[in-house]
Amino acid sequence: MNEHSSTEEAVARLREALATIRFGSVEFIIHDGRVLQIDRKEKLRLDPAGKSRSAQGGPGTRFSSS
Repeated sequence: MNEHSSTEEAVARLREALATIRFGSVEFIIHDGRVLQIDRKEKLRLDPAGKSRSAQGGPGTRFSSS
């Protein structure tokens, strides 16, 4: 994979992470100017009636009670 296609893949994955999260954070790990890892931490928020307001969780999604 050349540098251009790996950059395009990183941008596509970053957009996907940002588009699919409702509550939480997305962290990018960069080494030598390249995105090596994307950590998506999703918050699970409950309203007083007990209904979940979280976006869909996926592989690697971590839920927190804070």
